[in-house]
Amino acid sequence: VIDLTRIKQRIENAKNNNFLDLSYINDIVSINDQNSITHKKLINYIITLLPILCPNLNNLYLSCNKLTYIPHEIGKLTKLTNLNLSSNQLKSLSYEILNLTNLQELAINSNSIKSLTNKIGNLINLQKLTLSENQLTSIPSEIGKLTKLTSLDIAHNKLTSLPPEMENLTNLKFLFIFNNKLTLPDVPKNLILNSNTIIDIL
Repeated sequence: VIDLTRIKQRIENAKNNNFLDLSYINDIVSINDQNSITHKKLINYIITLLPILCPNLNNLYLSCNKLTYIPHEIGKLTKLTNLNLSSNQLKSLSYEILNLTNLQELAINSNSIKSLTNKIGNLINLQKLTLSENQLTSIPSEIGKLTKLTSLDIAHNKLTSLPPEMENLTNLKFLFIFNNKLTLPDVPKNLILNSNTIIDIL
C-alpha cells in the first residue's frame, strides 16, 4: 500500500506557487509493502511527470533521497531558478541540468561528484553554487563564465588548485574553499585583493 496523499497535495500547491519540496521522500510517502515500488524509484517517476504537472516550476528541492541519477525529463523544467540536489548519491551532473540556463541557485553538496564538465559554463545566470562535500579534484576553467556568481562553496573536496579564470568572478562575495589541499597563493590574486570578497580557506 502506497499513501500518496501528502505528495499529491504538495504537487497541487506547486501548480499555484511554483515551489515544490520533495526532500526526504521517505517522510512524505508511506510505503507499507516491502515488495512494492521503492522510494527512490517513486521519486524518479515523479520527476519524469513534473514537466507535465508543473511546467512553470521555479523552485525544486530533491535533497536527501539517495538518488544516483536524475531523469532527463528535468531538463524540460526550463523555468527553474532554484534546484537543490544536496545529500544524494550523485556521481555526476547530467547535461540536462547543465542546460537549465535560468538557474540562479544550484546546490549539489554532499554527493559523490568527482568532476564537472565544461558545460558548467552554460549556467550563466547562477548567483549561488554549492559544491561542498563532494570528491572534486579540479574545477573546469569554464567556471569563469559564471560572472553573476556571488557565492561559491567548494569546501570539503580534494582540490589542489583553482583555475585562473576564476579571476572573472568579480561579483563574488563569498568563496568557501576550506578542507581542500589549497593555500592562499592558489586563489586568484584579484579575488584576494577584492575587499568585497570574503574567502574562507581555513
